[in-house]
Amino acid sequence: MWLHKLNKLKPILAIIIMGYLLFLTLNGCKAQPNPIFIDGSEAILDLNSKTITYEGSKYQYQADETSVKITYPNGVMYERVYQGTDYTESISDNTDLMDNSYFTKNGFLTPFVIINQILAYAPDTSDESTDSGMLPIIGFIALIIGIGTTASPRTAWYLRYGWHYKDAEPSEASLMLNRIGGVVTIIVSVVILLSTL
Repeated sequence: MWLHKLNKLKPILAIIIMGYLLFLTLNGCKAQPNPIFIDGSEAILDLNSKTITYEGSKYQYQADETSVKITYPNGVMYERVYQGTDYTESISDNTDLMDNSYFTKNGFLTPFVIINQILAYAPDTSDESTDSGMLPIIGFIALIIGIGTTASPRTAWYLRYGWHYKDAEPSEASLMLNRIGGVVTIIVSVVILLSTL
């Protein structure tokens, strides 16, 4: 009697386990802070919060194809705007930018060093050929199909073959293969979804 109840719970347990594994996989894919070295000292580049932490000081930055903005620990903002191969620089307290001693005498990293670290470690967003387009939709549809096939292989068999034949029943081997195919589909769909992050 209890074995029969356990067999009815298998699809539900499979869905719960798959959901838990998907949760663990997606949590493990978050970008982690990158340890980097500047002048022989370790610094932390956090791509999520867009910060560089160096010798106890935190530098906030924003960067795109046309500009870089850096907020220094003392609140001073530096901005570099690119115009073709040239660029212009500005700073919020109108200090002479040609004199890097402003940054070094205050114990800060120079904009040049920070921008080089951002360019070296931040992901390149300028390549338009990596546009994923329909991949998230395809991955989501495949995930739904995989979960449905894993949870109810008999229904999947009837949708695929059963309607062709009168009074036909799937074999245990067919049901097991449907369930395995559902798990494989879930795995492939998770890989597709993770590749679009």
